[in-house]
Formats: sequence, C-alpha cells, structure tokens
Amino acid sequence: MKSLLLLFVITLTLKADKAFQKLAVLVGVWKMETGRGIIYEEWRVLNENTLSGWSYKVWSKDTVTLETISLQQVDTSVYYIPIVEDQNNKQPVKFKLKNFSENTFTFENNEHDFPQRIIYRIVSNDSIVARVEGTKNGNGKFSDFYYGRVK
Repeated sequence: MKSLLLLFVITLTLKADKAFQKLAVLVGVWKMETGRGIIYEEWRVLNENTLSGWSYKVWSKDTVTLETISLQQVDTSVYYIPIVEDQNNKQPVKFKLKNFSENTFTFENNEHDFPQRIIYRIVSNDSIVARVEGTKNGNGKFSDFYYGRVK
C-alpha cells in the first residue's frame, strides 16, 4: 500500500512538472491591440517553480498595471495566482490547474466571484489566447484576449 501511494505521488508530481514545463512557452512579452489601448502581458522565470508575470495597458502616454501574476508549481499542483489592481482588495487569488493538454491549460477556482476559470491556449510559439470565464449574477460570461509575441 505504501509503495502504491508513493507511485501515485510520483505520478502526480511528474504530471505537474510536465504541465509547468509546457507553460514556459509563456516566457516573453505578449501584445494585444484594442480600441482602448494596447495590452501587454510579460512573463519571466523567477525560479525553477515560479513564473512571474504582469499585465498592463498602454493608452496614450500612460501605462496602467492591470494585474501581477505568478504561476507556481507547489508539490503536485500548479497554480495561477493573479493580484488584480481593482479587485479582491489587491489580495492574491489562487486558481488551480485542473486540466491541461498539449496546448491548453485550464485553471479553476469555483469559489471566486468571477472568473471561475482562466484558460490559456497556446496557438503557436508566437500566438496565445487567454480566456476568463464563469458565471456572474447567474449568467455565463467570458472574455478572450488574443496575444501575439513581441519578444
């Protein structure tokens, strides 16, 4: 029984390692142009278990931080942890990686008001789509963010 439990933990850890390694494709600078300005998302490697990121908007000559983000591998789990400037009293909210495939990563936190899911789809090395989705006031809602790699 003990060896079966150890095998299970090793398997979970390897899956988390594999997912986290695939998320390294995010490292760099990403850009999305909108009618209300340009939104950037930047990612860098903080250490072997953490990617650090931030999202900001450039409008005219102003740069406004939208959120700071970390992707962390903790034991057998991977978490997407944003701190949004105007939400949750600027406190971090954890979204746990629930599903991943070759190019799609779904993070969930069903206790959060909105969104409950954050999904990253890697279209190519130079293109990603980030989606926030869930329910708000009983209605399904989502927003997609189409980014192209800058560097």
